[in-house]
Amino acid sequence: MGHVASFDDFDSLLEAIDQERASADQQVRPFQAVIKAGDHFARAVAGMNDDEPLVIYGEVIESKSQEDREHYAQPHMQHFRFSKCFSQLCPTGELGDTHVSTMIPISPTQFALAKERGWPSDSSTVTLILNLS
Repeated sequence: MGHVASFDDFDSLLEAIDQERASADQQVRPFQAVIKAGDHFARAVAGMNDDEPLVIYGEVIESKSQEDREHYAQPHMQHFRFSKCFSQLCPTGELGDTHVSTMIPISPTQFALAKERGWPSDSSTVTLILNLS
């Protein structure tokens, strides 16, 4: 499980967020920087236990409103994508921002297989999906 941080004031919290974002921005690889609406991805996060991570499968969605497009056009949002993400813990999906440095691009076929299999996190099924061409 990730670390828990405490802050003395709101400004300290904002500074920590800015530092985390800058660190993530520096880790973006060229193939991640070009991820766009319509693309699919997988990402792993710390799971409920220490044995296996939780695998999250997502689809990048085009922002429909002018306000959303302006939001994502801001410099600090350059590596975030609006997406709908699915997992065993959230099988119906959840909308939000995902940083591209965490994304492993997958094909629509791989995404469909992950959905068919119930958004798996076990290593053998994830390996099967990721090795599918």
